[in-house]
Amino acid sequence: IIFFCDVPPEQGNGGESVICDVRETLSKLDPEIVDKFDRLGIQYRLYISSSGKYKSIQNVFGTTDKVIIQKFMEDRGYGHTWENDGSLYYWSTLPAFRTHPKTKERVWFNSASLGHASFFRDHPCYAGMDIPDDKLPYTCYYGDGSEIETETLRHIRDVMWQSTVGFQMEKGEVLVYDNIYSQHGRIGYTGERKMYVTLITN
Repeated sequence: IIFFCDVPPEQGNGGESVICDVRETLSKLDPEIVDKFDRLGIQYRLYISSSGKYKSIQNVFGTTDKVIIQKFMEDRGYGHTWENDGSLYYWSTLPAFRTHPKTKERVWFNSASLGHASFFRDHPCYAGMDIPDDKLPYTCYYGDGSEIETETLRHIRDVMWQSTVGFQMEKGEVLVYDNIYSQHGRIGYTGERKMYVTLITN
């Protein structure tokens, strides 16, 4: 994955890029947590509503035609259900780990830390709102549909921050890194910031 910094935020306005080494994360995680995710996998559940602070079905799928959307789901092995108000739930269950195609190393490869409903509880758009977990834009569970424990999520997030570095990109700088070995993000910011990104596969 390649990032290009066109407009960096002004000094002191935040916006640092952060990169987490998921090999280091895996080495530091509690073995019992690793074993549970290994056995059960992780289920991602998404919700698209016809109202509120959500992307529209048209925006996500490029259509509102349920036949086309159904085929999209079937082709990718997603489960889905429509609500009476036109809202859509869809989900998939995936392994929590991935083997690097070149080095054959097993790495922590999932979105449990950011893909869980608890992430939204402190999000500026949703903080303080009385919304059930399954009515937030997305959340995740163990692969059998059971809840991921609060302490487990806290441990994962703590370990990931221990495995993370942060820095401010400058105008014109290019950042290239392996998207299997690393997870990326940014710190919140004020003012202007413009980054371009592309993903290369082979």
